[in-house]
Amino acid sequence: MSTCYRVRFFLSSPLCFAGNKDIRPLMLDAILAYQWMRQNGHYKTAAENIAQNLIFPELPLERVGKCYGASAMVIPQEAVYMAQDGYVRPADWEFALARHTPKFSLRYGDSSIFASGPLRAYLEPQWLMSMPYVDFYANVIDETAFKKLLQAAVRGGFLGSKRSAGYGRIAKCTLKIISEGNPRWGFYKDGKPTRPLPVADFADQLPQDTTRGRATYFAPYWFAPNEAECFLPPTEQYLPILPTNDEAIAQILKEDWEKYQAEVKAKDAAGKKDKKSQRSRSSRQKGV
Repeated sequence: MSTCYRVRFFLSSPLCFAGNKDIRPLMLDAILAYQWMRQNGHYKTAAENIAQNLIFPELPLERVGKCYGASAMVIPQEAVYMAQDGYVRPADWEFALARHTPKFSLRYGDSSIFASGPLRAYLEPQWLMSMPYVDFYANVIDETAFKKLLQAAVRGGFLGSKRSAGYGRIAKCTLKIISEGNPRWGFYKDGKPTRPLPVADFADQLPQDTTRGRATYFAPYWFAPNEAECFLPPTEQYLPILPTNDEAIAQILKEDWEKYQAEVKAKDAAGKKDKKSQRSRSSRQKGV
């Protein structure tokens, strides 16, 4: 019998997602699996791209097949906006030299034409999602081992992409037991999946009209052979969805415009005050 927990990570910087890919939600079992691999002395190598070299993590969670009872991220209502940003890659001397020579042998190949290829994008587009916290649900079978992995994740300090740049910084983490009705929210909640669930294992537990699609459903989630036909969690669980009503959108745009105008007026007023103060000081100095 498992116990359902709500895991809440409070954040002090935005979560970052690659802007040139489909946005996929953070997965709690992937976060815990990374810590499990580190604790057991496993590290990332090039050989992990071969299926038979991958190690399946043994996590203290309820499991159906290879699908752990750990939800995708659940965002709060405060997460109503995503900002565009970019990440600048530093260039080394090879790149700088190649810009001024028609042909120069690089480790990326013989061509140094910067109009195409892997060297063309020095600015990596990305999406930033700002919110006070992000939630996950987990069906736990070993509380001690679960908390140990969670503590390691918190000590790691960050969630999501571009962690080395300071995105997704964890301020603190709290746990809450969901005891009413012995729920399986790590798998589904209110008749909807909270994570990708393989149709082969959950066809009799969810409505047949639940959204389906190809998705990876166990770690590592970047590894395409881990894909299967899955019931998918609703998009609004992990992405901010703006209202589709024209009046609601117009109201949001109006509020943004009014806020911008107020900021401009405040800056203008501050600028005029500074100029007046400078003239006053200049007059006093001349008088002396």
